[in-house]
Amino acid sequence: MTVDGWRRHSIDRRALDVLAELEQIGGATLTELADVLGWPRSSTYAAIQHARAHVCPALGVTIPMPVPDDGHRYHVTGDWLAVDGTPAIEAGTAYAMGQVESRLRSIHRDVQIALANLEPRSIPGRKANFLDKRLAHIFDTLDAIGTATNTSRAS
Repeated sequence: MTVDGWRRHSIDRRALDVLAELEQIGGATLTELADVLGWPRSSTYAAIQHARAHVCPALGVTIPMPVPDDGHRYHVTGDWLAVDGTPAIEAGTAYAMGQVESRLRSIHRDVQIALANLEPRSIPGRKANFLDKRLAHIFDTLDAIGTATNTSRAS
């Protein structure tokens, strides 16, 4: 069945289609992959996310987070370290962790601004205080471990 030029499949079928296409073309950006499949970008992205979470673990492969060094291209791989010049799982994971840490720092900044403007004994003030303390502890721990961009592993 076709709807607006793209095949309507179950999400599992679309995830398998994405994996097969990435395996065949060797890597593509989200836009390139959507164009090849003839799907909207949102459907393609949903299929990639479903493949990462549910299909890839059963197959022993993954679709790592695309990294800027490779032009934000999606790849299918089972290798932790880059073997053939394509970013592997480690590079994508480090990049994703850097984004998560950046978002958490932005949230912490916003919480501190809110905390300065809230009544300390009010419910929003107590929530802001709770978040401020927990996020500060998270950043102290992350700083003790090292930055998210430091991908060296202990032997």
